[in-house]
Amino acid sequence: MNDPSDENTLKYIRSIFALQGDIADQFLTFKNEIGGLRLEAGEELLALLDKYITHLEQAQEKTVGFLNWMNSDATKFITSPDETNAYVQRHMTEEFSASGKELIEIQEQMFREMRRELGII
Repeated sequence: MNDPSDENTLKYIRSIFALQGDIADQFLTFKNEIGGLRLEAGEELLALLDKYITHLEQAQEKTVGFLNWMNSDATKFITSPDETNAYVQRHMTEEFSASGKELIEIQEQMFREMRRELGII
């Protein structure tokens, strides 16, 4: 960040692309694991799992869009870290606060339903 040369900017962009690849790989693995749960889930849990996946896909799209923004304006991000940090904080608050709460609520519902289906409660 102290040296916004072309080489450092390219390193930054490569690291963002690597991060995008890691996020995509982990998301795909997670979706496959949930697919295994879907095979054994009752109707209510199945509906919750589908709802959860839909919300995760939306969060994934927002994350990819955000990372693309970071790549498209990498020089500004590197040369004006304070301004960019303020933008990131606003973006995270606006974009993810509501959807994050909803994901947590769905997770809790899924947990309770899994316990119910297993006869624990």
